[in-house]
Formats: sequence, structure tokens, C-alpha cells
Amino acid sequence: MLLVFGALRTDIAFMFTAPLLGVFAFVYSPLMAALIAEAAGRELAGSATGLTNALWQLGSAIVPLAVGAVYDAANSFYAAFITLAVGPLLGTIAMLLVREPRRNM
Repeated sequence: MLLVFGALRTDIAFMFTAPLLGVFAFVYSPLMAALIAEAAGRELAGSATGLTNALWQLGSAIVPLAVGAVYDAANSFYAAFITLAVGPLLGTIAMLLVREPRRNM
């Protein structure tokens, strides 16, 4: 969605696509928080959730610096959006490497 949004050129396209960008950017957060707490177990749920929030906040501090540096170097909004899209791509790759043990229900 970031790559689509970065390629838009008209005001109307921005107005219709911006809400979708917001949904795609934040819809996963509550589910991710619940899954992290569940995966950590009852004893470590609070610590795992706190660590996750700390990493998210760290990302919120680092991303503007990285995107600003890319925009400054390339003078391109699309390059900035590509930089933003790299984070979720790396997260997706990392999640593909996670293997949970099977649970008997």
C-alpha cells in the first residue's frame, strides 16, 4: 500500500487512498499485541508486550531519520515510501522464519 500511495499523483487519488493506507498501517497492531502475549505465555505476557511496545517506539524514533536521509539523498517521495515499505517487508520475512510448536487441543 505504501508503494501504491507513493506513486499517486492527483489530489483525488490521495483522498481516496489515504484512508486505506491508514487501515493497512494500523489494523494489525491489536492482533499482533494479542498474539505476542499469547505466544509468550501467562508468566511472560507482560514482559513480552512491554518489549514489543519498546521496539515499536524505537522504530517510531528511527524511521523519520531513515526516511528523511533517503529523501534528502534522492529528493524523491517515492524513494521515501520505498524506505517505509522495507520495514514491513523485513518483518514479513522474519515472521516466515518463526516456527511455533504444535499444541494438542
